Amino acid sequence: MEPIQNTTTNPSPSFKKNYGFNLVVQVLTYLIPLITAPYLSRVLTPNGIGTNSFANSIAAYFTLIIAFGFLTFGTKEVSRLHSSKKEYSVVFWNIVFSRLFLFVLAFPLYFLMAYLWGFGSSIDKNVFLLYSLTLVSTLFTITFLFQGLENFKTISLITIGVKAVTAVLYFVLIKNPDDLLLYIAITVSANVLIAILSWAFAFRKIERPSWKEIHIFRSLKHNISYFLPTIAISLYTILDHTMIAYLSSTEEVGYYEEAYKIISVVTGLVNAISPVILARISALIAEGNEKEVEHKIIQVGELYALVAFPSFFGLYAIGSYFIPAFFGDSYLPSVEVLYWLIPLILVIPISNQVGNAYYVPRGKIKMTTWFFFVGAAINFVANFFAIRSLGAKGAAITSLAAESVISLLHVIFSLKKMPYLKIVKTFLKPAIASSLMFILLWLLNVFVLNPYVTNNIYKTLIDVGVGVLLYGGFCVLLREPLVRNSLKKIFHK
Repeated sequence: MEPIQNTTTNPSPSFKKNYGFNLVVQVLTYLIPLITAPYLSRVLTPNGIGTNSFANSIAAYFTLIIAFGFLTFGTKEVSRLHSSKKEYSVVFWNIVFSRLFLFVLAFPLYFLMAYLWGFGSSIDKNVFLLYSLTLVSTLFTITFLFQGLENFKTISLITIGVKAVTAVLYFVLIKNPDDLLLYIAITVSANVLIAILSWAFAFRKIERPSWKEIHIFRSLKHNISYFLPTIAISLYTILDHTMIAYLSSTEEVGYYEEAYKIISVVTGLVNAISPVILARISALIAEGNEKEVEHKIIQVGELYALVAFPSFFGLYAIGSYFIPAFFGDSYLPSVEVLYWLIPLILVIPISNQVGNAYYVPRGKIKMTTWFFFVGAAINFVANFFAIRSLGAKGAAITSLAAESVISLLHVIFSLKKMPYLKIVKTFLKPAIASSLMFILLWLLNVFVLNPYVTNNIYKTLIDVGVGVLLYGGFCVLLREPLVRNSLKKIFHK
């Protein structure tokens, strides 16, 4: 590779500002479905929700082929070459044309399998026809460019606008279980629109493709180490929905989906830092600034603790009220599923953050691939026994086991390289504040809410309101550094 020419200099935006923009996207990605969930879960019923989730899981296998791990690879490479528009444009177009090649292979295969095999004879094939648009949206997705250039504002604003319109359409157009196809059409069309609109802002940041520099098969070969982990991850995330449908029922998929949706909101908030930290650390390592790398890793650990611990304890306090209040009484089986999934709030972000802070920026992606395959093997084998006997709850148990093993392996093989002692120290005050919050909420539930309040919605609202005040108050009393510094800045302004 030729030396990087400083043809275009992209100033590195504020780390906190990028985290803020990406946090907004993650919040909306998970929060809008959560806002619309009380309405949609009742209108579409557990069977409709389960059918949608199952079809989505089938399409996801094909989108993985098209995506091919380019999001992580592209973010890392564009970030590394961000000072040379020519260099990162070559990376960009190689990814685009490689995806096009994979799309040409995967798209007809998806249709062939959908109409010959049917992916389940009891489900309308039009559901799978609509979900083919997810393959199109994956083809056009260029999020890696904006993440690599640490320009999160553009993609954030596009996503916010489209997601907001999508939520309105749900409430206006979806009226009964027969509107499942319309619901899917709105959802997948929104993803296509976000991907296409991104291109309008991308052309100013890239140069025209140089056909001599396009090497599709070389690009695929180099990226295989990023693709394998995504396959492994899918085997214990997407596969859960598929196996529940085949080994149990679509209703059980619905119970699992709604419980997992709550967990996804929290882990999404925590993992919102991942693209930001990957882009920033990749750039810092290229500059040789190891001291700042450690500082950013510790900063991420503190953010993780501030969100994860209160969510973990809070959901255990309100879960039995929250599920029926939020999704309806027909989803009561989701309560037990939720209780098995709640620990994932602490577990999932560990592998995600450690991977993006240490393994990926330092080119150790092959090691993490083995971690994910070990977890996937555990999940796949255990699912055959657990789902048959326990349904959605069995899938939750095996997911927790697989994720725990993966995160443990990530930590064990990076013990000497990561400042874990310093990171754990940042956990102490958020953990104490969250524990005290849980104890007081438990007392409130036992002695006040259970005897005197019968409406689950009121119980949930009271618990959430009191919990937020308690946690915030305890963080202030304990003088949690990030909370204290944030309050100082607010009062100063």
